[in-house]
Amino acid sequence: MTNLFHNAVKFTPNDGDIKIKLKKDDTKCIFSVSNSGYGIEPDKLDYIWERLYKVDNSRSSDKNGVGIGLYIVKKIIDAHDEKIYVESVIDDYTEFTFTVSLA
Repeated sequence: MTNLFHNAVKFTPNDGDIKIKLKKDDTKCIFSVSNSGYGIEPDKLDYIWERLYKVDNSRSSDKNGVGIGLYIVKKIIDAHDEKIYVESVIDDYTEFTFTVSLA
C-alpha cells in the first residue's frame, strides 16, 4: 500500500487528486489507490511489473527512483495468491487495485 501511495504522490500534479478506496466482499478486501495526472500509455502497461522498468523518468518530480517498486508490489501480491490490476487513461488518471483475503 505504501509503494502505491508513494507512486500516486510522485505522479500527481500539484493541482491533482489522489483517492484511496477500501471495499470488502464476502472473502476479500479490495484496496485501490488512484491519482489524476498524465496516466500510463496502454502499450507500456504490460511492462510496469518488470524489475527496473520505468515508464518515463521525465514525468516524475522524483528522478531518483530505480523502477523496482511495482515489481516488488506484484511479487508480494503474487506470493499471497492475490491479484493486482492497473487501469489508466492518458491525461486523466491511473488506478491500482489489489485484493487481500479476509482473515
